[in-house]
This record gives sequence, structure tokens and C-alpha cells, in this order.
Amino acid sequence: HILFLCYSKMGLPTKDCVWLVRALVKMRYHILTGHGPSSAFSTTDSEQQLFGIGQGATDASSGWLLISTILSRVYDSFAKGCKLKSPDALNNIQWSHIMFVDDTNLIHSTPDHNDTVDELHKIVHEEVNTWNEGLRTSGGYLNGNKTHYYILNWLFHKDGTTNLDTDIDPSKSVFISNNNTTEHIKQLPPDHDPSEYKSLGVRTPATLRDTYELNNILKKGRVFF
Repeated sequence: HILFLCYSKMGLPTKDCVWLVRALVKMRYHILTGHGPSSAFSTTDSEQQLFGIGQGATDASSGWLLISTILSRVYDSFAKGCKLKSPDALNNIQWSHIMFVDDTNLIHSTPDHNDTVDELHKIVHEEVNTWNEGLRTSGGYLNGNKTHYYILNWLFHKDGTTNLDTDIDPSKSVFISNNNTTEHIKQLPPDHDPSEYKSLGVRTPATLRDTYELNNILKKGRVFF
């Protein structure tokens, strides 16, 4: 586990690091109920492997801050990300991802504006898997059911107008491999209200239209007020 390697580098004695690793491997997780602890438990065995140190661990927050910083820098060194330039081309920025605790948005673009959507799909697939492999070193991995992506493909017309291509090609796919199982990542239409997609507590489509979120607020307001 990369966290304990980091602890070792930061000065924690080797014996303590080994003890923490062994405790993680042998730990039995019970559920505390009103009738007492459950007799059944979850643990790492030959049939399943539990990932991560657990959010309830006392060092979970500081430990995740440490390893997520390392993961972020490593990913930055591999990802193509997205390059933004000012209109006068004097200023530019390289942008590859946004992180908030364990929520992460990866940002991709093609090197040339003439590249096709197929080429962008390949980049998305490669970089999502790069991020997933990085997470594995931390003891975790992406959950395919909770991971989604959308593509912004602007169509430019001769009269100077533009529109967002909202068609989805079902033949194009992004997938990850976890525990020898292939999980397909769902592509979301960029203009649809994303009831299944939530980031940082807010559901906003790629077009940044806030209709869905405003309706949610009004619905909650009617209940409480």
C-alpha cells in the first residue's frame, strides 16, 4: 500500500508500517447494530480483496491528502489533459483534472482542433485507465457504475454559428478492467439533465444548464417551507 510507503519515507519506523499493513490485511469489519456487533463480517480472503484503509480510520483524511497529492502529480506527468490559450496566445494553461476529496473530474482534449471524435475517445480511454492504475497503488480503484463521461464536440458553421453535437455513437466505448472484470463507462449526452451524475454535490450537465439543479432546489423548498 502506497500510504505506508509514504509513512516510511516521512519517518514512521518500518516495524510500525509493517504492523499497519498486516492489520489492514487481517482486519475483520463488523456492523454495530442496536443488538450489538454483527456475527458476520467482511475481510480480505482468497475470494475477495478489500481496498483502501477505510474512511473511518483515524489517519484516513491526512493519509488520503498525502497519497492523492502524489497520485495527482504522477497523473499530470502522463496525461495529455487540456491546453487553454488566451485569444492573444500570450497566456496558456495545462489542465488535466480537478480533485475534491475523492471526487475527481478528468479533463481531456485532442492536440489539434481538426482531430476526430474517435481520436478523442481513444485519449479518454487511455487517460481514464491511467488514472485507474494510479488508484490501484493506493489500494482503491474506479467504480464503473459511478464513473461517467461526456464529450463536447462543437460544430462550426460557415455563417459563424456553432452548436453542440449531442448525438452519441453506441459503438464507441470506454472501459476499465478491475479484478479481471471489464466494466464499461457510460457516456452521458452533454445536454441532458444528469440525474445519475453528481459531482461535488451538484448535478449539472456539460452545457452548464442549471435547470435540473434549480428544480431540485424548488422541490426541496416546497417540502421544508
